Amino acid sequence: MLTHHPLFFHPVRRMAYSDPATAAACVLLRRGIGLFSAHTNLDAAHGGVNDTLCELLGVRDTIPFDEGIGRVGLLKEQEPLAQFAQRVETLLGAKVNVSGSLTRQVRRVAVLGGSGGSSDVPAIVEEADVLLTGEVKHSDAIDAQTLGLGLIVAGHYETECVVLPPLIKRLQNECFGVQYQLSRVDGSPFVRL
Repeated sequence: MLTHHPLFFHPVRRMAYSDPATAAACVLLRRGIGLFSAHTNLDAAHGGVNDTLCELLGVRDTIPFDEGIGRVGLLKEQEPLAQFAQRVETLLGAKVNVSGSLTRQVRRVAVLGGSGGSSDVPAIVEEADVLLTGEVKHSDAIDAQTLGLGLIVAGHYETECVVLPPLIKRLQNECFGVQYQLSRVDGSPFVRL
């Protein structure tokens, strides 16, 4: 089994069925199923999460930032932040939150799928007009607003799941004789009303 998010984000103190992650690990162990999780390495990889987002949104001439995980590049032409945000919403099938002047022209885009922002906001401001990410802390959004960086927050799941279809296609092309199937069980834990 190949996943993006690992089962464990915190140290495991004991294997117990009362904990969802350790219960899943116990089931995998009993059934002899191996688990490979490509998390931040898939975010940073060539053709990974952030490259796929850039390709989908027409962000080109990208270079890495945030220790190679994120990407920053150029749109073909500048456009108002509101128009770019609407395009993100349409292409990702997501409801987005936007911070910044909606009429501001943006061309230089930073992309950091999943959890973005953190202490990187001041550095990103020097590189980009807008940051597209999946989620951001309130305090980081205030920092971005104060520094003049536009933000488009499109959902953690929504900014990461775009990599799965091309990843499966690539694996099937490069790993002969192995069939891959995209699970429809996983998804965003949030429901949009």
